[in-house]
Amino acid sequence: MAPHSLAMVGLGALGALAALTLTKTKPASKPPARDLSTLVFDYENDHALVFSMGKVGSTSLWVALGSKLEQWNYLEETNETYGSITKTHFPEVARDIVRKVPRDKTLWIFTSVRNPFARQVSAYFEDIEQKRHLGNLTEEQIMAIPMGEMQQNFLAGWPDSNWGSDDWFSKEFAKVAGVDITKHKFPFEEGRLIVEGRVHGRPTIVVLLRAEDVCCWWDIMRHHVPNWNPVHKEDARELWYGRKYEEFKKNFTWPRHIVEAVSRADSLRWYTIAERAKMLRKALGEHLDALRN
Repeated sequence: MAPHSLAMVGLGALGALAALTLTKTKPASKPPARDLSTLVFDYENDHALVFSMGKVGSTSLWVALGSKLEQWNYLEETNETYGSITKTHFPEVARDIVRKVPRDKTLWIFTSVRNPFARQVSAYFEDIEQKRHLGNLTEEQIMAIPMGEMQQNFLAGWPDSNWGSDDWFSKEFAKVAGVDITKHKFPFEEGRLIVEGRVHGRPTIVVLLRAEDVCCWWDIMRHHVPNWNPVHKEDARELWYGRKYEEFKKNFTWPRHIVEAVSRADSLRWYTIAERAKMLRKALGEHLDALRN
Protein backbone atom coordinates (compact mmCIF):
# COMPACT_ATOMS: atom_id res chain seq x y z
CA MET A 1 0.00 0.00 0.00
CA ALA A 2 1.30 3.45 -0.87
CA PRO A 3 2.57 5.62 2.00
CA HIS A 4 -0.12 8.24 1.43
CA SER A 5 -2.80 5.50 1.55
CA LEU A 6 -1.44 4.26 4.90
CA ALA A 7 -1.56 7.82 6.20
CA MET A 8 -5.19 8.18 5.13
CA VAL A 9 -6.10 4.90 6.84
CA GLY A 10 -4.34 6.06 10.01
CA LEU A 11 -6.15 9.38 9.99
CA GLY A 12 -9.45 7.62 9.42
CA ALA A 13 -8.84 5.32 12.37
CA LEU A 14 -7.92 8.25 14.60
CA GLY A 15 -11.07 10.08 13.51
CA ALA A 16 -13.25 7.09 14.31
CA LEU A 17 -11.57 6.70 17.71
CA ALA A 18 -12.09 10.38 18.49
CA ALA A 19 -15.74 10.15 17.49
CA LEU A 20 -16.19 7.08 19.69
CA THR A 21 -14.52 8.85 22.62
CA LEU A 22 -16.76 11.88 22.21
CA THR A 23 -19.81 9.65 22.06
CA LYS A 24 -18.85 7.91 25.29
CA THR A 25 -18.04 11.08 27.20
CA LYS A 26 -21.04 13.10 26.05
CA PRO A 27 -23.04 13.98 29.18
CA ALA A 28 -26.45 12.40 29.45
CA SER A 29 -29.29 14.79 28.81
CA LYS A 30 -31.53 15.66 31.75
CA PRO A 31 -34.94 14.00 31.81
CA PRO A 32 -37.77 16.37 30.93
CA ALA A 33 -39.27 18.19 33.90
CA ARG A 34 -42.46 16.72 35.28
CA ASP A 35 -45.73 18.54 34.77
CA LEU A 36 -46.39 19.38 38.41
CA SER A 37 -49.78 20.88 37.62
CA THR A 38 -51.23 17.40 37.05
CA LEU A 39 -49.80 15.61 40.09
CA VAL A 40 -52.31 13.95 42.42
CA PHE A 41 -51.59 12.88 46.00
CA ASP A 42 -51.95 9.10 46.35
CA TYR A 43 -52.97 8.13 49.89
CA GLU A 44 -51.87 4.54 49.27
CA ASN A 45 -48.34 5.28 48.12
CA ASP A 46 -47.41 8.87 49.00
CA HIS A 47 -46.20 10.47 52.22
CA ALA A 48 -47.03 14.02 53.33
CA LEU A 49 -45.05 16.20 55.71
CA VAL A 50 -46.48 19.51 56.90
CA PHE A 51 -43.47 21.60 57.91
CA SER A 52 -43.95 25.26 58.71
CA MET A 53 -43.51 28.07 61.17
CA GLY A 54 -46.17 28.36 63.83
CA LYS A 55 -49.43 30.30 63.38
CA VAL A 56 -49.63 30.12 59.60
CA GLY A 57 -52.70 27.90 59.30
CA SER A 58 -50.64 24.71 59.34
CA THR A 59 -53.13 22.85 61.54
CA SER A 60 -55.90 23.52 59.03
CA LEU A 61 -53.61 22.23 56.29
CA TRP A 62 -52.59 19.15 58.27
CA VAL A 63 -56.13 18.22 59.31
CA ALA A 64 -57.39 18.62 55.74
CA LEU A 65 -54.69 16.23 54.50
CA GLY A 66 -55.07 13.64 57.24
CA SER A 67 -58.84 13.45 57.56
CA LYS A 68 -59.23 10.61 55.04
CA LEU A 69 -56.91 8.33 57.03
CA GLU A 70 -57.78 9.91 60.39
CA GLN A 71 -54.04 10.19 60.82
CA TRP A 72 -52.74 13.29 62.57
CA ASN A 73 -49.23 12.89 63.94
CA TYR A 74 -47.82 16.12 65.36
CA LEU A 75 -44.20 15.63 66.37
CA GLU A 76 -41.84 17.58 68.59
CA GLU A 77 -39.23 14.82 68.86
CA THR A 78 -37.70 12.31 66.47
CA ASN A 79 -39.05 8.75 66.34
CA GLU A 80 -37.83 5.43 65.01
CA THR A 81 -40.68 5.35 62.48
CA TYR A 82 -43.35 7.76 61.28
CA GLY A 83 -46.83 7.62 59.80
CA SER A 84 -47.53 8.62 56.23
CA ILE A 85 -48.97 12.04 57.21
CA THR A 86 -46.99 14.08 59.73
CA LYS A 87 -46.60 17.63 60.97
CA THR A 88 -43.82 19.43 62.80
CA HIS A 89 -42.43 22.91 63.39
CA PHE A 90 -39.00 21.54 64.34
CA PRO A 91 -36.29 21.38 61.64
CA GLU A 92 -34.42 18.45 63.19
CA VAL A 93 -37.64 16.41 63.32
CA ALA A 94 -38.52 17.35 59.74
CA ARG A 95 -35.08 16.29 58.51
CA ASP A 96 -35.42 12.95 60.29
CA ILE A 97 -38.86 12.34 58.78
CA VAL A 98 -37.53 13.05 55.29
CA ARG A 99 -34.61 10.67 55.81
CA LYS A 100 -36.91 7.84 56.90
CA VAL A 101 -39.58 8.03 54.20
CA PRO A 102 -39.30 4.75 52.22
CA ARG A 103 -37.42 5.23 48.95
CA ASP A 104 -40.29 3.80 46.92
CA LYS A 105 -42.73 6.43 48.24
CA THR A 106 -43.34 9.90 46.81
CA LEU A 107 -42.74 12.60 49.41
CA TRP A 108 -44.89 15.73 49.44
CA ILE A 109 -43.85 18.60 51.72
CA PHE A 110 -46.58 21.13 52.46
CA THR A 111 -46.01 24.53 54.02
CA SER A 112 -47.85 27.82 54.39
CA VAL A 113 -47.06 31.49 54.82
CA ARG A 114 -48.83 34.35 56.57
CA ASN A 115 -48.57 38.11 56.95
CA PRO A 116 -45.56 38.24 59.34
CA PHE A 117 -47.06 41.02 61.46
CA ALA A 118 -50.27 39.07 62.03
CA ARG A 119 -48.30 35.89 62.66
CA GLN A 120 -46.17 37.45 65.40
CA VAL A 121 -49.19 38.82 67.28
CA SER A 122 -51.02 35.51 66.95
CA ALA A 123 -47.97 33.65 68.28
CA TYR A 124 -47.76 36.01 71.26
CA PHE A 125 -51.34 35.29 72.29
CA GLU A 126 -50.94 31.56 71.75
CA ASP A 127 -47.93 31.65 74.09
CA ILE A 128 -50.16 33.33 76.67
CA GLU A 129 -52.91 30.74 76.17
CA GLN A 130 -50.44 27.87 76.53
CA LYS A 131 -48.90 29.41 79.68
CA ARG A 132 -45.54 29.79 77.95
CA HIS A 133 -45.81 33.52 78.65
CA LEU A 134 -47.38 35.35 81.60
CA GLY A 135 -48.01 31.92 83.06
CA ASN A 136 -48.06 33.30 86.60
CA LEU A 137 -51.21 35.33 85.88
CA THR A 138 -54.84 34.22 85.79
CA GLU A 139 -57.02 34.79 82.75
CA GLU A 140 -58.80 37.60 84.60
CA GLN A 141 -55.50 39.30 85.44
CA ILE A 142 -54.33 39.05 81.83
CA MET A 143 -57.55 40.57 80.54
CA ALA A 144 -57.09 43.44 83.01
CA ILE A 145 -53.60 44.39 81.78
CA PRO A 146 -53.69 47.91 80.27
CA MET A 147 -53.24 47.75 76.52
CA GLY A 148 -50.18 50.00 76.50
CA GLU A 149 -48.49 47.77 79.06
CA MET A 150 -49.32 44.64 77.07
CA GLN A 151 -47.92 46.15 73.89
CA GLN A 152 -44.66 46.98 75.65
CA ASN A 153 -44.57 43.44 77.02
CA PHE A 154 -45.02 42.11 73.50
CA LEU A 155 -42.06 44.09 72.17
CA ALA A 156 -39.86 43.30 75.18
CA GLY A 157 -40.47 39.59 74.74
CA TRP A 158 -38.83 39.54 71.31
CA PRO A 159 -35.10 40.36 71.17
CA ASP A 160 -34.18 42.97 68.57
CA SER A 161 -32.02 40.36 66.84
CA ASN A 162 -35.18 38.39 65.96
CA TRP A 163 -37.00 41.19 64.21
CA GLY A 164 -36.61 40.94 60.49
CA SER A 165 -34.49 37.79 60.68
CA ASP A 166 -37.24 35.93 58.87
CA ASP A 167 -35.07 33.82 56.58
CA TRP A 168 -36.77 30.61 57.65
CA PHE A 169 -37.86 29.63 54.15
CA SER A 170 -34.48 30.23 52.51
CA LYS A 171 -32.55 28.55 55.33
CA GLU A 172 -34.42 25.99 57.43
CA PHE A 173 -37.11 25.01 54.95
CA ALA A 174 -34.72 24.83 52.00
CA LYS A 175 -32.50 22.34 53.85
CA VAL A 176 -35.44 20.04 54.55
CA ALA A 177 -37.22 20.31 51.19
CA GLY A 178 -34.17 20.41 48.94
CA VAL A 179 -35.26 23.60 47.19
CA ASP A 180 -35.22 27.32 48.00
CA ILE A 181 -38.79 28.33 47.24
CA THR A 182 -37.96 32.02 47.74
CA LYS A 183 -36.44 31.81 44.26
CA HIS A 184 -39.82 30.96 42.76
CA LYS A 185 -42.60 33.39 41.92
CA PHE A 186 -46.03 32.72 43.36
CA PRO A 187 -48.68 32.03 40.68
CA PHE A 188 -51.46 34.17 42.16
CA GLU A 189 -54.03 33.01 39.63
CA GLU A 190 -53.55 29.41 40.83
CA GLY A 191 -53.38 30.17 44.54
CA ARG A 192 -50.54 27.75 45.29
CA LEU A 193 -46.89 27.28 44.45
CA ILE A 194 -45.78 23.75 43.53
CA VAL A 195 -42.11 23.06 42.83
CA GLU A 196 -39.84 20.04 42.81
CA GLY A 197 -36.90 19.71 45.16
CA ARG A 198 -34.26 17.08 45.74
CA VAL A 199 -32.84 15.89 49.04
CA HIS A 200 -30.94 12.72 50.01
CA GLY A 201 -30.89 11.81 46.32
CA ARG A 202 -34.67 11.70 46.05
CA PRO A 203 -37.19 14.15 44.58
CA THR A 204 -39.68 16.03 46.73
CA ILE A 205 -42.93 17.71 45.74
CA VAL A 206 -43.18 21.01 47.61
CA VAL A 207 -46.47 22.90 48.01
CA LEU A 208 -46.79 26.43 49.43
CA LEU A 209 -50.16 27.95 50.37
CA ARG A 210 -51.03 31.36 51.81
CA ALA A 211 -52.92 31.49 55.11
CA GLU A 212 -54.95 34.45 53.86
CA ASP A 213 -56.48 32.12 51.24
CA VAL A 214 -57.50 29.40 53.72
CA CYS A 215 -61.19 29.75 52.87
CA CYS A 216 -60.30 28.79 49.28
CA TRP A 217 -57.78 26.01 49.97
CA TRP A 218 -60.25 23.27 49.10
CA ASP A 219 -60.87 24.78 45.67
CA ILE A 220 -57.15 25.45 45.20
CA MET A 221 -56.03 21.93 46.18
CA ARG A 222 -58.91 19.60 45.27
CA HIS A 223 -57.34 18.63 41.93
CA HIS A 224 -54.10 17.64 43.65
CA VAL A 225 -55.60 16.18 46.84
CA PRO A 226 -59.06 14.81 45.96
CA ASN A 227 -59.86 13.98 49.59
CA TRP A 228 -58.93 17.41 50.91
CA ASN A 229 -61.34 18.01 53.78
CA PRO A 230 -61.46 21.52 55.30
CA VAL A 231 -62.78 20.37 58.68
CA HIS A 232 -60.60 22.46 61.01
CA LYS A 233 -61.36 26.05 61.85
CA GLU A 234 -60.02 28.03 64.78
CA ASP A 235 -61.05 31.60 65.45
CA ALA A 236 -59.05 33.39 68.14
CA ARG A 237 -61.97 35.78 68.64
CA GLU A 238 -63.91 32.91 70.18
CA LEU A 239 -61.23 32.08 72.76
CA TRP A 240 -61.13 33.51 76.28
CA TYR A 241 -58.63 36.20 75.26
CA GLY A 242 -60.47 37.05 72.02
CA ARG A 243 -61.53 40.55 73.04
CA LYS A 244 -57.99 41.44 74.15
CA TYR A 245 -56.54 39.99 70.96
CA GLU A 246 -58.84 42.08 68.77
CA GLU A 247 -58.12 45.23 70.77
CA PHE A 248 -54.37 44.60 70.48
CA LYS A 249 -54.51 44.18 66.70
CA LYS A 250 -56.64 47.27 66.28
CA ASN A 251 -54.47 49.61 68.35
CA PHE A 252 -50.90 48.35 68.04
CA THR A 253 -48.45 50.37 65.94
CA TRP A 254 -45.17 48.71 65.06
CA PRO A 255 -41.90 50.63 65.47
CA ARG A 256 -40.63 51.83 62.12
CA HIS A 257 -37.25 50.07 62.39
CA ILE A 258 -39.04 46.74 62.85
CA VAL A 259 -41.33 47.39 59.88
CA GLU A 260 -38.31 48.19 57.73
CA ALA A 261 -36.60 44.97 58.82
CA VAL A 262 -39.68 42.83 58.25
CA SER A 263 -40.11 44.35 54.79
CA ARG A 264 -37.08 42.29 53.74
CA ALA A 265 -38.43 39.04 55.18
CA ASP A 266 -38.81 35.79 53.26
CA SER A 267 -42.48 35.68 54.20
CA LEU A 268 -43.40 38.69 52.07
CA ARG A 269 -42.10 37.22 48.82
CA TRP A 270 -45.40 35.56 47.91
CA TYR A 271 -47.60 38.64 48.15
CA THR A 272 -48.28 41.21 45.48
CA ILE A 273 -46.71 44.66 45.67
CA ALA A 274 -50.10 46.09 46.64
CA GLU A 275 -50.59 43.48 49.38
CA ARG A 276 -47.13 44.12 50.80
CA ALA A 277 -47.63 47.88 50.78
CA LYS A 278 -50.93 47.49 52.62
CA MET A 279 -49.35 45.23 55.27
CA LEU A 280 -46.43 47.58 55.87
CA ARG A 281 -48.47 50.76 55.99
CA LYS A 282 -51.06 49.20 58.28
CA ALA A 283 -48.27 48.03 60.60
CA LEU A 284 -47.13 51.65 60.83
CA GLY A 285 -50.62 52.67 61.94
CA GLU A 286 -51.88 54.23 58.73
CA HIS A 287 -55.63 53.95 58.34
CA LEU A 288 -57.20 51.99 55.51
CA ASP A 289 -58.61 55.21 54.02
CA ALA A 290 -55.05 56.46 53.58
CA LEU A 291 -54.05 53.22 51.87
CA ARG A 292 -56.42 53.91 48.99
CA ASN A 293 -54.88 57.32 48.28
